[in-house]
Amino acid sequence: LSTEDWTKTGWGSGSLVSKCHVLTSHHAVFAHGKTEKGTIDPKKEEKMYLGKEVLVGLGQISGSPWKSDRIIGKIVGFDETIRNLDQSNNPYYDDGKDFAVIKLNKGKDGKYPGEKRKPFCLQSAFDKVHKNKNLRKLSLRGIGHPGDKYFTTPKGEISLWQDIDCRIIGTDGSAFRTNCQSKGGMSGGPLTQYDEIEDCWTIYAMYSGGNT
Repeated sequence: LSTEDWTKTGWGSGSLVSKCHVLTSHHAVFAHGKTEKGTIDPKKEEKMYLGKEVLVGLGQISGSPWKSDRIIGKIVGFDETIRNLDQSNNPYYDDGKDFAVIKLNKGKDGKYPGEKRKPFCLQSAFDKVHKNKNLRKLSLRGIGHPGDKYFTTPKGEISLWQDIDCRIIGTDGSAFRTNCQSKGGMSGGPLTQYDEIEDCWTIYAMYSGGNT
């Protein structure tokens, strides 16, 4: 997904979680004011607002142009407290709140994407997290669109890649730490496990940052 054209503005990843909703990271749809030194310049932060339009490309591999389906959506949810001040009054981002929800328009066929594709599951993950606090036992798949793969393909193809066996290894503030492969462009992509009972891929977390 991107706010304009993938090749001009970069992109983030996301998951279809209903017939018309995509879950992604907040910083993939709103520019944060991080500097090269890792500090935060509030003057460079993009204003957060509901209704911002986002371009979403659907499918696992690049198509022409870039994805098999391209649909416009609008941001319908995020946590405004993601941008905060620490005890020394310095600005910081709360990685545990790095999410946004996009509602997609109908496609050219008059249908929502989730009417043709099976969405990821969320509710079963919430239930399991509350019942099973030892999430380190879960074998997860980290999925997203890594930018380094795009730059190494002759035509600049945006393809979906996955780390097929990674784990949550701890916490960092309000976020998880994982050993899942993480590259720029994968932000918003899911860390998921297949649930045989529910017959769906369940999302336990999603990429926010890191470069392991």
